[in-house]
Amino acid sequence: MRHRLAFALITATVDGAVTVFLFLALVLPPPTESIRELKTAQVVNLCVFVAYLTVSVIAGTVWSKRRLSPLYMWLERGWPATEVGAGPSFACRASKLCSVCCCGRARRSSSA
Repeated sequence: MRHRLAFALITATVDGAVTVFLFLALVLPPPTESIRELKTAQVVNLCVFVAYLTVSVIAGTVWSKRRLSPLYMWLERGWPATEVGAGPSFACRASKLCSVCCCGRARRSSSA
């Protein structure tokens, strides 16, 4: 179960990132620069995108394995939620973590 959950989360993350990249690269109208500069910018953006996605998926996988190991143990063994701390306290920590990550993304994109 652990590997299926991890694969699903990684797949969803990569799919979302590729969708946004393709939207920005192919759907939005290009700036009024020369074709040569546009192609150079697209190649640089693609290289940075692939490097960033690789590093972020690896770091996110390692971090989430550590962070979610009590939840995985709880799911695999069928324990009551209070034995591992995967009950309300875990849900509260997980929601705080998600809100911090989302606020960080929103703050970065609004300042650009």
